[in-house]
Amino acid sequence: IVGVLDPDVLAPLPQDWKRWVKVRDDKKKLRGVIEGLRRDVDVVMVLAHSGLDADQRMAEEIPGIDLVVGGHSQTLMKEPLRVENLKSGTSAWIVQAGGNGQYVGKVLVRVKPDKTVALENYELIPLTEDIEDDPGLLSLLPR
Repeated sequence: IVGVLDPDVLAPLPQDWKRWVKVRDDKKKLRGVIEGLRRDVDVVMVLAHSGLDADQRMAEEIPGIDLVVGGHSQTLMKEPLRVENLKSGTSAWIVQAGGNGQYVGKVLVRVKPDKTVALENYELIPLTEDIEDDPGLLSLLPR
């Protein structure tokens, strides 16, 4: 699992906060990280806070990505999007569960014998009042 953040996301934040966080817009670095991971893992998933358009460009331009779980644009994707990588001919899946905590996404992938990744199931689960609070999580919150 690799996390990426579009540098523009930080633009509205106060300057004093930015001194603690360094964000580089460096596709070459991400490409190298993914190449390195590919030597040891079967599935590369990118957690992206960059928006659907940027997610699509990343999947098209950087080989080795199997799944992008995206955010920032708060796009509610009822169906996963399959994007072909322009350099390798492989493909990646992109999913997003919308915004404002209305849904949580559930993705099931399977690694096939040829080491390609199949998306077996994708669903959006509405977060409604009938979902019970998790006692373990509640115990972590201040009272």
